[in-house]
Amino acid sequence: MKNKMKNNLEPELLSFVEQFVVGAFHLKQETRHRYRQTLFTFLTYLKTISQPKSCLPATIDQRTIVRYLKELRTAHSLKTVLPRARIITRFLSFLRKSGYLRENPLAQLKKEYPRKGLKGIVVALTGPSSQKDLQSLKAPLRFASPLGLSMQKFITLHRSQGSAYRAEECILSRFDRFLRSYSNPSRQLSDSILRKWLGLFSRSRPEHRYKNFVVIRRFCLYLRRFDPKVYVPDSFFSPSAPSPFLPYIYSRGEIAALLKEAKRLKSSIYSPRRGEMFYFLIALLYTTGMRLSEVLNLKLGDIDWKGKALSIRETKFFKSRLVPVSSSTMRQMEKYLQLRQGSGLPTQPESLIFQNLHRKGPYSKSAIEGPFREMLRRLGLRPPRGRRGPRLHDLRHSFAVHRLEEWYRRGEDIQSKLGLLSTYLGHANIASTQRYLTMTTEVLEHASKRFNQYFTSI
Repeated sequence: MKNKMKNNLEPELLSFVEQFVVGAFHLKQETRHRYRQTLFTFLTYLKTISQPKSCLPATIDQRTIVRYLKELRTAHSLKTVLPRARIITRFLSFLRKSGYLRENPLAQLKKEYPRKGLKGIVVALTGPSSQKDLQSLKAPLRFASPLGLSMQKFITLHRSQGSAYRAEECILSRFDRFLRSYSNPSRQLSDSILRKWLGLFSRSRPEHRYKNFVVIRRFCLYLRRFDPKVYVPDSFFSPSAPSPFLPYIYSRGEIAALLKEAKRLKSSIYSPRRGEMFYFLIALLYTTGMRLSEVLNLKLGDIDWKGKALSIRETKFFKSRLVPVSSSTMRQMEKYLQLRQGSGLPTQPESLIFQNLHRKGPYSKSAIEGPFREMLRRLGLRPPRGRRGPRLHDLRHSFAVHRLEEWYRRGEDIQSKLGLLSTYLGHANIASTQRYLTMTTEVLEHASKRFNQYFTSI
């Protein structure tokens, strides 16, 4: 049956199916067989209903796919139909990326009706009242209160200045929904509105209450630029500001212990070189001070072997930069990439250095931070679950502080070096870098010695 279906398809499409299935290198053999069977059935159906002289790409439209899913649903349960729909969606995205299709109809539906993902769309399309069910899947307007348009402009302004402003957008979106809860929402804010808003966070952590107040106050100050009569809450409304956060600075001995512990991590089906991967990941984070997101999105083509540098593209503050890397780290990278290649991972320039076999993309932050926390607990560096302690991001703080200590040892001019460190870390300004420079005992000792030497000479 399978060969008969294959014979009815154009060689070009058969080639695309094989490229798609073989490219999914994380799949088991039996899963690849299921992928092929699903796609052959789908494409044969399209070929059957298409006009004799029409080309297949023209047939792959929303109406035809909806018809196929409905016919599939009459013969199978949702539990069977949904995995097939997912396979078809991924394949259509592959065809679009390959230039065979102009658009992926299912991806367009997911974008237009995002509330319950592909499952919601399949249920709606194969139900008795598909149009009504689809409309219920539309995302609600995020900013629909009388102040909604001003909120959008406020967010756009901050993003034009290089800030992602994601957390603030979420707060403003919740505030917009809060304003819409009034039967007749006003464009004018007041003390009573602000009290009710802050009352919603009475049981939240202090930093969350403070953040929710600060964002709304900044928004009010923005509105006052256009109208001096606009309400701005007084500072007495402000919840107590959280105590300043102090990062944990790992000692060099603790870094060595972490690297040793990383090698003990057991491999898994999706991470056959788990220990070596974590070892190199921790080493790279500590020796370069890069953010975790920057490291996880590094590609093989970002490595400059001759110049001993890594290209970081469009990260926080929308900045790109070159990160020089030490010779020892480059040697570790070469060793890791040899092991990576032995695991059968792709070696094209656009392939990720830290490739997730399961997701066929980068590792998520939680996939890295979870095992790292367990490593810290095994080393006695982090308290039991539910309590705060050292974090993975503190490797970046440790890099900055250890660099500062090294400059003090060498007698360097610290103030002239801070600009270089700020650029290296990818900060928007030196003030951001200064927040990373927690005073350790060693730094204070060096600073004290330098102070005494200076005034003794006077």
